[in-house]
Amino acid sequence: MSKPGDRVVVWAVAAAVAGVVLLGLAGAPQSVDFLLWTGIDSPHAVGAQLAVAVSGAVATAVAVVLARWWRWALVAGAVGVAVALAVDAPPSGGLSVRLRGATPSGELAMSAGWACVLAAAAGVLLVGVLGAVQRLMSERPRYAVLAGVAACAGYFGVSVTGILRGVDPAVPAVGMALVTVGAALRAGGGATWGRTRPVAAVIVLLTAVPTAVVALRGAEILGTEVGGVVGVLLAAAAIAGGGRDWAFVGALGAVLAAPVPMLVLLHSTATGEVWYAWPIALAGVLAGAVAATRVAWAAPPVVAVAALPVAAMASQIGGKDFGVPLAWIFLGLATAAVAAVGAVSATAFPDLPSLGALATTAAVGVSHALGFVRSGPDGALDLDNVVGPAGQGVSAVLLLAGAALLVLSTVRQREPVTV
Repeated sequence: MSKPGDRVVVWAVAAAVAGVVLLGLAGAPQSVDFLLWTGIDSPHAVGAQLAVAVSGAVATAVAVVLARWWRWALVAGAVGVAVALAVDAPPSGGLSVRLRGATPSGELAMSAGWACVLAAAAGVLLVGVLGAVQRLMSERPRYAVLAGVAACAGYFGVSVTGILRGVDPAVPAVGMALVTVGAALRAGGGATWGRTRPVAAVIVLLTAVPTAVVALRGAEILGTEVGGVVGVLLAAAAIAGGGRDWAFVGALGAVLAAPVPMLVLLHSTATGEVWYAWPIALAGVLAGAVAATRVAWAAPPVVAVAALPVAAMASQIGGKDFGVPLAWIFLGLATAAVAAVGAVSATAFPDLPSLGALATTAAVGVSHALGFVRSGPDGALDLDNVVGPAGQGVSAVLLLAGAALLVLSTVRQREPVTV
């Protein structure tokens, strides 16, 4: 006969899994998906872009402060995401071609109002999912697997949702929202254990700063010295906010930022044009998350190995003439790296909603801090330097840095804690 506590766990697992799938349909604020449909911060559309960035940052910050009520965060986030996707969903991969062009348009792929709703709801949903995972981990640490999968869902949704993104997103979104809400309400009692830090809520607000600077200057900052300075400040604030667990935040920031150039190129293909892309990505997610939770030392090698195909791409002419098999190897290993870092960080970091907020800010900071390799002769963003040999080489270095930080964080976890 099952115990009441067992039923709570079953419903919490159902809510977390459905929430992860729904999150994968939308993407978390500041994720690759958001980059693809909001575009690079541009003075031509900065009003709408700033509204979206602020909406996502503020909603995420509020949810982090209130993260102990994770069930209600799941409910609110699921409903908001489903409604936004049902009313005005962005097209899958709609802006990837524009980003590869010479002059990014900066146009949003959906109305500004619904874009703000989607950003806010996705941020709340991410916090709710992480709160549910932390609640589950208080029962058994193996549920850290879900943290790794959630990291991939929020970061690049195709790795979890796959073929669902090839149809009208309203159908799977509404279905997953109903499951998420129903399961969250049935989960009952039990608040998130751990200490949600107000400092993390404040730091995640910084993710809107780069867009605000574009609005103030009237010029793009990604790939410029100004953007580099802003990025360094954001990354430093996020890592410092991690306290004695700063290495986990740094590792996540580096590993999340590293694959972005290549993922932008693969996005249109991976979301449906080549059917076997999403199974490869999903296999990478599951392999990375399971390996990191079953074998204590697995995460650093997984991340380091992911640097190999990126380095191979960097060595090829133009950084874009790589073979198809190499691209799919990259996709599987990149998702495995994100999942592994997310899962292993969840086992040690005291508060998962705070970790999600800090890691997001660190990733945004690292991406902007790389301006010195992304700028062209005129000091502005050069897309060839983003996806070409220089950009891919930096991505490989970031993955290796993430692996090194994981090793360091593991060593620090073995040190005695003094109070």
